[in-house]
Amino acid sequence: MAETRISSELSNYQILNQALQITKSIKTESDQATALGGIAEVSIKLKDGNQATQLLNLALQIAKSIKTESDQATALGSITAAASTLKDGNQATQLLDLALQIAKSIKDEYYQAQALGSITAAASKLKDGNQATPLIVQAFQTAKSIKNESDQATALSSIAAAASTLKDQEQAKTILSQMTQILETSQDSQVISSFAQAYAELGNWGEALRLAQRCSGNDKVAVLARILRVHAEQQNPEFKALREKKPYEAWLRGWRHNLPFG
Repeated sequence: MAETRISSELSNYQILNQALQITKSIKTESDQATALGGIAEVSIKLKDGNQATQLLNLALQIAKSIKTESDQATALGSITAAASTLKDGNQATQLLDLALQIAKSIKDEYYQAQALGSITAAASKLKDGNQATPLIVQAFQTAKSIKNESDQATALSSIAAAASTLKDQEQAKTILSQMTQILETSQDSQVISSFAQAYAELGNWGEALRLAQRCSGNDKVAVLARILRVHAEQQNPEFKALREKKPYEAWLRGWRHNLPFG
């Protein structure tokens, strides 16, 4: 029975390896990126984590050769999302670090920002939060060099969301503080909202509210709703599981009196 399982597992690995070799010959890079994402998703289901890591590493090497940067960013997002679920945190971290190195070479700042966002989101899902910290710091250092303000804001917004999940809250606060200084001139309500939520996740309600005040009209209402949602979920963790099942505004109405600020 054991020999049969091993044989089957090796067969699955060989099939996936061959599939990756075939993707190298796909001429339409959007299709190539889609194929890489699909193979990565299946690869992590292998019982042998080392084999899964080898396949994901090969997928990243193929993604590195994609010339269309929008497709390359898509491939990096799919592969790193899969890599973040590996049981071996060290292997996952190495793969995410490789993806970051590839993302640094993306010249179009819009797609570089997208790639950085995907990679940091994957990093935030690592089982060992301490392993996520250097990846998020590295992504932040890369985002600092983005010249287009809108693209930089997009990248920083994603990195802020990832930073708020770090186990080392002091490190998270330091990263957020540095990013907020860069973002002080931004008028993008969506970005400001993301930062406000990140500060709320860390319990810094004063900074979360300060950022919310920079918005106006419906945008301010939306930001305050997100802050309120975080507070409600912290007080009642079961609410987080319900978030995707129904709009949070309805069940938040009963929690307005519990706000930790005046």
